[in-house]
Amino acid sequence: MTQIRECCKDPCFECELGLFLQTDGTPMGAPLSCILADVFLENYEDNINFHHQNIQIGADWFRYRDDTWMIWEYSLEVLQLFLTYLNSLYPNIKWTHEIEQNGSMSFLGVLVKREKDGSVTTSVYRKKTHSDRYLHFSSDHPLKDKIACLETLRCRAFAYCSSETLVKAELLHLQKVFIENGYPTNLVLQFLSPQKRKEKKQKKKDLETQEEVFYGYLTVPYDKLLNDPLKKLCNSLNIGFLNKRKVNLGNLISPKRPPSDLLNSKNCVYKIPCAEPNCPISYIGESKRKNKTRFAEHMKACENLKTKKKLIQSEKNDTGLPYHVFMTGHSFNFENAEILCQESNWRKRKLLEALHIELTPNTCNLHKGKSFDNNWLTFLKYFKTLDNTSEVRQFQENR
Repeated sequence: MTQIRECCKDPCFECELGLFLQTDGTPMGAPLSCILADVFLENYEDNINFHHQNIQIGADWFRYRDDTWMIWEYSLEVLQLFLTYLNSLYPNIKWTHEIEQNGSMSFLGVLVKREKDGSVTTSVYRKKTHSDRYLHFSSDHPLKDKIACLETLRCRAFAYCSSETLVKAELLHLQKVFIENGYPTNLVLQFLSPQKRKEKKQKKKDLETQEEVFYGYLTVPYDKLLNDPLKKLCNSLNIGFLNKRKVNLGNLISPKRPPSDLLNSKNCVYKIPCAEPNCPISYIGESKRKNKTRFAEHMKACENLKTKKKLIQSEKNDTGLPYHVFMTGHSFNFENAEILCQESNWRKRKLLEALHIELTPNTCNLHKGKSFDNNWLTFLKYFKTLDNTSEVRQFQENR
């Protein structure tokens, strides 16, 4: 219990506005927070003891996290008293409420409606501010992502709607919406049909009975010309194929977090440029420790070389950086060092270092790093060239 309290005590969080101290509640985003919130609210519910006119009124509700559903059998005046009582139990927890309108109310994205015969029907709930804007068909995304958008909303229609009439009404609405979002009519009709749902269930059942040898995943940025050939090649080799997210307008205009501190970052592959203005040389290195620790070792190696006037080659540590200092009399600009990537796995980090050494011109590295299949360089050089000539790259350089 002491350890849990210590983990939740005065948590700090960082955003684009700076570093803040959270004064109450569980740490935002922590894996333990949901469990602790549930434990707290269960204890909160057990302590509810509300009386009105000598009658005990209990909180007989259904709750998921902090969203609750309750059937109230008393007057609205008593409801207001009950809410005031709830808000008095813990000062930092303030309950809000909604009352059903025209016999219907939403709960967790589901619209629940009472019919005249006393039965209850459910359907998809949309807020008044919902714009019906989804991933546009003309956007630069793989076709499978657009199809997944169709299939996800089709599955939601079948899961939320309680009758065939409501399912059909929801599917007709989705057909209209996706056609307005630029989707071809035949594609919309194909993936928003009830028959497609049965086919997908059967396909899933067939896949579960098959036994295949699977060799992992290939993850690359989406490219319209290369995507389909790479996917077919991976399917033939029993390799999963995934597209990595590309830079979008939101990443460029509104970064979610400030850049991490260069010197205190760990598990980095880094690039240190020569301080001489006309010298294009740079050094590529990697370390699991903080960069400031590794950079201090580089500086010490340069000083030792100037003192001893002798360079001892090392299989463990690349001595290319002090060698360049000794041969040219230049120095390296550690303040303008760049983190190329971060990887906690040692083998992967070594491989990334070797790839960056191959892809970076004019390095002073004496060792080329971990060996790898040179066939990958063809693809990597293509993506690097594509990235360097894109408008996104130009925008980043001009910022």
